[in-house]
Amino acid sequence: MVALLDGGASTGTAVGAGGGGAGGSPGSSDTLSGVLDEDGAVAALVAAVHHASSTAEGGGAGALLDALMPGCWLHEHPAVAALLAASPAARHAALARGLGVPDGTPDAEAAAVLAAWYTDAALREAAPVEAVWEASVLPTLTLPALQAVAAAAPAAVTASRAWVAAVLARVAPPQSLDGGDMGAMASYLAAVSAALTPTGPAPADAADPWPLPPAFDALRHTHAYHALRVARAAPAGAPGRRAALHAALQRHLAAPRPPGAALPPWALAPASRPAALPAAPATVDLVGFALPPPSLRDEAEEVRAALVDVIGVTPPSDEAAATAALADWAPLVAGPWLRAIAAEAWLRAIAAEAWLCASASSDPARIASWVAALGGGGGGGGAGSGEAAYAALAERIELTLPACNPRTLPPGVVPPGGAAGGGGASLTIVCKGVRTLAVRVYEVNTPALYGETGAPLSPSLVLDGLTPGWCADLPVGETAATWSSLTSYTTTVRLPPVDAVHRGLFVVDVTAGGLAARAVLAKGGLHMIERRTVAGHAITVLDEDRVPLPAAAVAVMVGNRRYVADDDGATDVPEVLVPYAAVAATTPLVLLAAEPSAAAAAGAAATRNEFATLVPAWRHEAEAYTLEAAFHVEREALVRDNLEVKVLVRPRLLLLGTTPAPVAALRNVALQVTSTSRDGTSPTRWLRPFQLPVDGSDGVATVACPAELRTLHLRLTGDMEAAATSTRLP
Repeated sequence: MVALLDGGASTGTAVGAGGGGAGGSPGSSDTLSGVLDEDGAVAALVAAVHHASSTAEGGGAGALLDALMPGCWLHEHPAVAALLAASPAARHAALARGLGVPDGTPDAEAAAVLAAWYTDAALREAAPVEAVWEASVLPTLTLPALQAVAAAAPAAVTASRAWVAAVLARVAPPQSLDGGDMGAMASYLAAVSAALTPTGPAPADAADPWPLPPAFDALRHTHAYHALRVARAAPAGAPGRRAALHAALQRHLAAPRPPGAALPPWALAPASRPAALPAAPATVDLVGFALPPPSLRDEAEEVRAALVDVIGVTPPSDEAAATAALADWAPLVAGPWLRAIAAEAWLRAIAAEAWLCASASSDPARIASWVAALGGGGGGGGAGSGEAAYAALAERIELTLPACNPRTLPPGVVPPGGAAGGGGASLTIVCKGVRTLAVRVYEVNTPALYGETGAPLSPSLVLDGLTPGWCADLPVGETAATWSSLTSYTTTVRLPPVDAVHRGLFVVDVTAGGLAARAVLAKGGLHMIERRTVAGHAITVLDEDRVPLPAAAVAVMVGNRRYVADDDGATDVPEVLVPYAAVAATTPLVLLAAEPSAAAAAGAAATRNEFATLVPAWRHEAEAYTLEAAFHVEREALVRDNLEVKVLVRPRLLLLGTTPAPVAALRNVALQVTSTSRDGTSPTRWLRPFQLPVDGSDGVATVACPAELRTLHLRLTGDMEAAATSTRLP
């Protein structure tokens, strides 16, 4: 099955049988060295499997297939195909040994064969199908093949944990997923959904888009949570944002929770809700899903904020309208919690400035009912009376940086952001309960940071005592008719410009009302390619376009050691040579590049400090060599009365098992010769030192050839000196 199976049948077509007939026993292993024609091989196979089926208890056919079916041509014969179709044991053995289905079988038919094999009830009783399915079948299938097999038998195949794990292993997450890139997260979630729906996408109104059994509820719930995060991260006012958020929130609330998981606050009565939710996520089996499960605290905050966004757009005019607005959520969220969230959303929307403020609405009774509802769910300010909850809501200060904010700055000249964030560098801030914001922008000294910590930049980096490169104090809500402590205001900060040749890592620190929020922005970055040489790791430092940087501008730092590029012209691109370690270890590595300023780019003699990029887990290898040798003796030389023979010796020295090293670097080279004669004596002698040509060509050794020689065993040895420790490596 060429299109579906990466592997194929084993090579070799030598088969034999002896003494076997329709009712006889199969031939012994000594008879398998003969080569039969096709008809003879098929007859022997049919007779052997029939014999095994009548005498063995499930394993005989498999053992005989090992001996009688080493090549793939046998199972293409009509007689053998009929045999495999009639015998579950033979069918299992054929699949288990990688014989698959005949070459050239159409993909759909091949997928149907695998699905039928997996769901064969008789075969499951006779053989360990699940073990073979996981160990031998699934690893050989591509993603389209996995989906084709599942489409042939959806209920059985998609219930297999091994199938789900194989599918997720083939959906590689983007590298930027670890950095919280919401675009990358959306792409990964869409790819996972497409891969896990082999029968085609579910209808848009389907509550559960995946045909997976309840065993995968943890995966389903975690996927729905991160899809909700992606929907809420869209910029406010973006086309289709509210509809997408509405759908994502409904799917998340409807997603079944893993067995034994704690219930969230919106699923509990007020008296049963915990005072504090755990901040650590539960330990669940996600079958290789690349995103982590949410904690109850994070999930509750995400759901609360999404409900406020969806419900609070237009306050209802009366009780009937309020009931209609909550109709979509009433089956999914406990009533008191839902009413408390709705009350908060509607109070924020009308921007009531004080409890029962008649000027905020023409219906004070309606506002009073919302205030009373605040105390029933704990969604806004905790349990207690409506008045106390309302006062806590009015006094609460909020400061957030939405996920829609950029994490990187574009290349080239980056101008200040527009007033609405429509170009250049800008940052969106959402705050409540404050009248001013303090914004400070710090440029991080990346070589000093990475050299001291060996870890990526943490948003909690201590900035006390540092001087910001840019700062501003901004008013909040100045464009609104009146400022309200209940209203969340969105402010766009125009960040300072960045010149074209500048790489940098910036921390934007926003403070207001005793709260702080931070964003990390990166412009540019360094990359590397590496090759292993006898002298050490040869590292080439690349820019953002994967172009090698000049030797004078780059360096590499490992621990406290700094290594610069060797500009001797020996290679086409500049390389930094890092010697091997005494002991192999995974360690941080820092790539450094000199940062010219815009003035220097124009010809002036001015430079910036260096810029650094951290490689957090770089493998620093220790020297280890493998000496291999091939020997050749002309058979014509092994004749009676020839007392000496010449042996051709072709050595190969490998560094770390893969990199060729010069054989001339070997020291104390010796050749061990052990000859065994007919009478069983095995004298051993050493040719020491054994001279190998310095140009790397084959060596020649003259060894004694005793009378009636039966075997000749040769072994080449030598020593190497480790550059890092100056010790001898045997």
